[in-house]
Amino acid sequence: MNYLYFDGDCPFCSRYVQYIRIEKSLGKLQLVNAREDSSIRNRLRKHGIDLNKGMLLTLGDNYYFGPECIHMLAILSTESDCFNRINGFLFQSRMISVLLYPLMKLARRVTLFILKIHPI
Repeated sequence: MNYLYFDGDCPFCSRYVQYIRIEKSLGKLQLVNAREDSSIRNRLRKHGIDLNKGMLLTLGDNYYFGPECIHMLAILSTESDCFNRINGFLFQSRMISVLLYPLMKLARRVTLFILKIHPI
C-alpha cells in the first residue's frame, strides 16, 4: 500500500493532498492525517521523521520526505487540471523542489501561528 502522511490542520497541506491527482500512475494512495493518530506520529518520530518539517510519501519500501515528497508527487501526478499542471511544471525539477520547499515550510509555520494551531 502507498501512503501520504500530512498535517490535516494545515490549510496548505490539506488542500494540496485534496487536489493532487496520481491515481492513474500509482493506483490507490492512502491519505493519512497525522493529527488524527498519535501512534503514527510517534512511530514516524522514532524513525527520525518530523511531519512539522514536511509531508511523507511511502511507495512500498521507498520513503520520500519533504522536497523529495513533492518532487515524486509531481512526477506521478496527472495533468488533469490546472493545479496538477502547475504542480508538475514546478516540482518535477528536483532543484526547484529543494529551493522552494523551505519557503513552503515557512509559510506553513507562519500560517499555523496566525491560526493558533500548535505544531504536530
